Amino acid sequence: ASKRDFYIDQWKIIGEFIHHIDGYHHPLTAHYTNERPFATYYQEEEWMDFTLNQAGHGDYIIKASDYLNYKKDKPFVEGEAFYEYCSTLEENGTRLCDEDMVRRVAYITIQSGGCGYTYGAQGIWDCVWEKGMENKMSLFNRFDIPWYIAIDGNAGKQMAYFKQFYLDQHFEELY
Repeated sequence: ASKRDFYIDQWKIIGEFIHHIDGYHHPLTAHYTNERPFATYYQEEEWMDFTLNQAGHGDYIIKASDYLNYKKDKPFVEGEAFYEYCSTLEENGTRLCDEDMVRRVAYITIQSGGCGYTYGAQGIWDCVWEKGMENKMSLFNRFDIPWYIAIDGNAGKQMAYFKQFYLDQHFEELY
């Protein structure tokens, strides 16, 4: 077996264990890898309650409807499509992920059947303290964005409008 298969199998054991010991029956998922259209290696596991997809950091996003055509019985959350200020990793070239890109993926996810979207900002999650700082995650931060810039990102503020819009529409009742 490959190293990748080994790690997938080991995380499966951890998922089963957490499911077994969790007396509160919290919803469980896994942070998938970046396959397209989406990773499937835990989809049939009893412990996995919803799909937290990682569409990656680029333009080729996965619509929830594509996923739902494959797996109708598990909710879909886009967990990591774009982080604001992240470097995109697609074949069409590296660009700075801006608020328009973040907003686009959030709306596409929800409008096509996803039940959630998570927001992140590049300089925060990889702990870039200062501009020019040596960074082990430099593949994702080619534009040298530190946390004190990322914390005030426009998309972060816009996600509050996004949330309020769907709450006002009673999103949970829409079909």
